[in-house]
Amino acid sequence: TTNMPESFERLSDVMGWIFRHGIVPVTIGGDHSIAWPILEAATRCYGKGGVGVIHFDAHHDLREAHFGAESSGVPCSKARNGKDDPGACKNLVQIGIADFCNAPAHSNYAKDEVIRVYSNLAVRTRGLTPLVEEAITRAAKGVDALYVSVDIDSLDHSQAPGTAAPNPSGLDALDVQRALRKIAGHPKTIGLDIVEISPPLDINDMTANTG
Repeated sequence: TTNMPESFERLSDVMGWIFRHGIVPVTIGGDHSIAWPILEAATRCYGKGGVGVIHFDAHHDLREAHFGAESSGVPCSKARNGKDDPGACKNLVQIGIADFCNAPAHSNYAKDEVIRVYSNLAVRTRGLTPLVEEAITRAAKGVDALYVSVDIDSLDHSQAPGTAAPNPSGLDALDVQRALRKIAGHPKTIGLDIVEISPPLDINDMTANTG
């Protein structure tokens, strides 16, 4: 059976070594649960100022648990509420959230926690470039480091069908690539993950190639 606590501990230890040596990792998932141990390691390595996060996703990932278990839906809530690492996910900005893919309770939680959310419709209306400028300013303010987490289901399912929750109203892959290049140029950026690619669900390697 899969031992998730042990896997998370090992991942956090390895990522801690990488961060301590000044390496900027691109981590390929895996489901989105891996973002929590990565953020845990980043917070330990980059001081008490905290780690700002820009999170591309169709979903908030703010569940407390999934039927009592760990899952891809909990990393942001764990990072926000971690007793040992309260600085993880300090300034959380979410881009591409799909209104009809999230429970109202999670949307309300995001508002209560002052999490900045740019929905998929906001991206379509305003364009991703100006929103990313705002996201960088907000996520990097007053923190020591900036981390980026990309769930492939933030993209439209015409470009990324190989995922557990394909998104019919998602972002454009070229726009996201440009956005990531912009974020990568910020001096506080320390790493990136790309998660939720599912090869068994893919079509002609479209999602893998996009990732």
